[in-house]
Amino acid sequence: MIPATMSELERVKEECKSMVNKRATASAAAAVVPVPGLDVGADVTIMMELLPAINRKFGLSPEQIDQLDAASKREYLLLFPL
Repeated sequence: MIPATMSELERVKEECKSMVNKRATASAAAAVVPVPGLDVGADVTIMMELLPAINRKFGLSPEQIDQLDAASKREYLLLFPL
């Protein structure tokens, strides 16, 4: 569902911040384990799950993101790097 009011948008933003913080903690935990490459694999997996989840929270489909103009896509990728 797309946030319709500023309060809904703020709620979604806070939920997404919480998701990011939880994933960052998981990433840090993977980085502590002394297995070469484990942290990179964990980070890739986390990002592959996190970005679509955030997009869904804001009501964005992959098709909508693909249709963004170059400047908007660049800004989006700066905020949510792959």
